Amino acid sequence: MTSSSRLMLADREEQARDWLLVCVIVLLAVGLLAVFSAGYVRGLSEGGGARFSLVATQFCFMLLGGVALLVTYCLPQKILRGLSLPLLIITFILLCLVLIVGKEVRGGMRWLQVGPFNLQPSEFAKIALVLWVSSVYSRRPSSRAGQVRFRVPFVVLCLFSLLVLAEPHVGNAALIALGGMSVMYFAGVRLSKLVAGATLVIILGALAIGGSWAVRPDTWGKKWQEKRERIVHFYSEGGVEATRFGEGYQSFQSILAIGSGGWAGKGVGASRAKFNYLPDGHTDFIYAILGEEMGFWACLLVLLCFVGITMEGLSLGLQSKDRFGGLLLCGLSVMLGLQALINIAMATAWLPAIGLPLPFISYGGSSLLSSMMAVGLMLRASRFEPGAEWTGRRL
Repeated sequence: MTSSSRLMLADREEQARDWLLVCVIVLLAVGLLAVFSAGYVRGLSEGGGARFSLVATQFCFMLLGGVALLVTYCLPQKILRGLSLPLLIITFILLCLVLIVGKEVRGGMRWLQVGPFNLQPSEFAKIALVLWVSSVYSRRPSSRAGQVRFRVPFVVLCLFSLLVLAEPHVGNAALIALGGMSVMYFAGVRLSKLVAGATLVIILGALAIGGSWAVRPDTWGKKWQEKRERIVHFYSEGGVEATRFGEGYQSFQSILAIGSGGWAGKGVGASRAKFNYLPDGHTDFIYAILGEEMGFWACLLVLLCFVGITMEGLSLGLQSKDRFGGLLLCGLSVMLGLQALINIAMATAWLPAIGLPLPFISYGGSSLLSSMMAVGLMLRASRFEPGAEWTGRRL
């Protein structure tokens, strides 16, 4: 490669990093505005002095997320590799603790009480798993280690997915499986092997659900019965509209809010859905509030920002001179893009509600912190010095 080609490539990488940061900053700004509006009504219901409590808390989490981004960005490559396994073990322990001493909210045990805050370990488990799988596949394989290097990460991936599924949290369980498998795909694992692995994960998940249903029909069985009914009614004849007063209520109110916003929206603060018509309007369904108040163009801007983060991350990953950095960038880009896609599909009634927040925008400390850490890791990985040759798949 000539010196002029190297300079052009360096400029392209710098532009990709800049665009990635711009997209994140835009999403954070839109998110803060949306949380202010969607959380205002909830604050009023808790008392006049609490009307700004959600946006103030979200702003504090945003500052903490900025610190987390800077810390992960400053970590050297060697330290990140060394931390991948300890972080995986820590998140595994936290996922186990959630099932034992976790805080139950609306039938799900997804949080650990840490002082005044609720920690959701599954949000950080996604990052830890992608980091560890990238580290495993970044080492040059030997002929005997090839099969082991597929089996061990796959078993860990299944274990983490089943632990999160037991909370129960279908959305994050699916993201953990898809995030880990995306790293394997870019590392060069055959697609047929990944499809077989995904099928096995689904079968194991179904068996785990059936077993828990049989053992604890009064608790686990009731939780899964509710989720089953939600999915069955969602895809039944008539869909969301036919069940708008039952299982499809949340999805129906969401598309009603987006549709009523039109092209330009009703104006910031003018949403009607947030007045307890749309449950979780400040968290999982904040995209609907955004569409109602700011209209189609704001929704399109958010969508384009997520497309930009995903594509620029993949571009940096596939151009990386280091195998570990390339895999990490590709895995995190796919994970953030998929989470945004699933959340928007939920809000627009293409998918049933499965409890996934919109990265950088939805209210919630664990989601925001993990997303900011992911961006910090992506920016750091894009500057890794050349290491193991990047021989994975290229788009």
